[in-house]
Amino acid sequence: MISNEEKRNTEEILHSYKKIPSQIKQFDIDIESVKLDCISYNGIDYSKEKLSKTYSVSSEVEDFIVEKEKQIEFLENNKKKLINLNKKIEIAINNFTSEQKVLFKLRYIENANWLRIITEMHISKDTYYKMKEQLILSAAQSMNPVRTLMEIEEMYKKGYYLEKDWK
Repeated sequence: MISNEEKRNTEEILHSYKKIPSQIKQFDIDIESVKLDCISYNGIDYSKEKLSKTYSVSSEVEDFIVEKEKQIEFLENNKKKLINLNKKIEIAINNFTSEQKVLFKLRYIENANWLRIITEMHISKDTYYKMKEQLILSAAQSMNPVRTLMEIEEMYKKGYYLEKDWK
């Protein structure tokens, strides 16, 4: 079973799904902007180089380029994290039942309230909350397969899965 905190985190992730593609595009724009800064940098102050009494080989331009490379790496890493999160959510969606997919679309994509959902899906309020709970559990399990594997191993250790159950 998952904790209340994990349920909240899973729901936040599901709510964020529709925003992820635009966030990825924003990272692309930011990365491109930083790269353009590197190309257009031409304001070199030679006076600093002449006044320097250290034996440091680095220059203002080198420092600038190194800093920009760090910014690009940071942005690309965050973009990759978003892409991976998007893939995990898509795996979870693919594992949903057809009813869960409808509920996901209404609740997390269209931000429909429970009243609209029960009306459109022709279900009771209790059924809505049960389906929502199952959807969150399914998503959490799909997005975190290691935890799911650990739960299954724990169930085997406790003897929940016996050979006679499979016959």
